[in-house]
Amino acid sequence: NASFVFAGSNRHAMHEIFNNADSYFFRRTENIPVGPIPEAQIIPFLDGRFDGVVPPIIGREAYRWTEGITGDLQRLYSKVSQLAVRAGTKSYVVTPGDLKSAQDAIVADLGRSYALTLLKLSEPSRVLLDVIAARDIRTISELREQSQTLGMPVEASNSAVKELLQSGNLHLSLQSGAKTIERPEPILFHYLLKQQAVSHTPY
Repeated sequence: NASFVFAGSNRHAMHEIFNNADSYFFRRTENIPVGPIPEAQIIPFLDGRFDGVVPPIIGREAYRWTEGITGDLQRLYSKVSQLAVRAGTKSYVVTPGDLKSAQDAIVADLGRSYALTLLKLSEPSRVLLDVIAARDIRTISELREQSQTLGMPVEASNSAVKELLQSGNLHLSLQSGAKTIERPEPILFHYLLKQQAVSHTPY
């Protein structure tokens, strides 16, 4: 027998490969989350491949904004590097304004992609995702309390949680023997925060 390790930095894409019933790899693997690469290792690595100068404060903010998720961090650096390329000089120094422009561009780009993903979900599932993002919900019991506050029936809430888990939009981890909700992927989280002003139909 041969053993293989499939590694990737986009958690949502990895989930899709191994949990989509249409995929050849459907449930043929064991999922082992390894977490983000430490800031002290990944930021110098990315800085060394950047065509410009990235002040330390910019690198720290980029890491914080993406929560160290490698795929998102690389995507952010790629957006910022486009500014340096347009400047046409390797001495270009990235500014906080450049970082903000890159962040906004990524949220807009991936927001459209996530919007298509979210449209596939039922309305209760979209509401719960928004609740998790807006209120920093950490446990299933907190999520159920919030759904009841919104007037969502218990059955609809349970079905929504199941759908979010199956679609890879919600992840649970064991902490001190209790199931804890992990916040949505950083960029999805930022996108959801921008949608908080949208009102939802009461249940």
